[in-house]
Amino acid sequence: MSDSWDDYADEWESNPDVISYAEHAFNSLTNSVTLSGKRVLDFGCGTGLLTEKLSRTANEVVALDPSQKMIDVLACKGLDRVITVASELTLEMVSTHPSFQSPFDLIVASSALAFVPEFEETLSLLHSLLAPQGQLVQWDWLKNDADTGMGFSETELLNAYQAQGFADVIVSVPFSMSSPKGTMSVVMGVAAK
Repeated sequence: MSDSWDDYADEWESNPDVISYAEHAFNSLTNSVTLSGKRVLDFGCGTGLLTEKLSRTANEVVALDPSQKMIDVLACKGLDRVITVASELTLEMVSTHPSFQSPFDLIVASSALAFVPEFEETLSLLHSLLAPQGQLVQWDWLKNDADTGMGFSETELLNAYQAQGFADVIVSVPFSMSSPKGTMSVVMGVAAK
């Protein structure tokens, strides 16, 4: 497997599982959060499957991904009210990039936070980007508390959110994905500033 998400950009949206994941995530989002009129950060947006859906209702979507090629695929879609940013999320980038000077009403992270090297530091930075009463919604693969694989247990998410000052934390398992290798469940965290 490649170390670079750039290598997956051209074929990313030809994978039916990737499309299905984005659809399930969006459906669970709209069951939990109102999108109308919101300023949204799509953290780890990839080629923008979720960004596309968000842009139909939200006031503005800032789509952030460290892969330039993923961002290029998204930018070619020419979506209204979408600003694309190819960058890692760092304190320096946040303090200098014009799209990060105003707070966000909603931050979404679909299958992205499990890939960051410093999860709790990233959560803290995301918390700082939210407007008062703003919300963070995350989806990643569910693992049990004893598992060491990729993803998060419900307990890990709850503890991490609370440690970073989030309130009104709700952790659930809104959907599962089936493949020849078996069924994998997705954990969803919803938390407010």
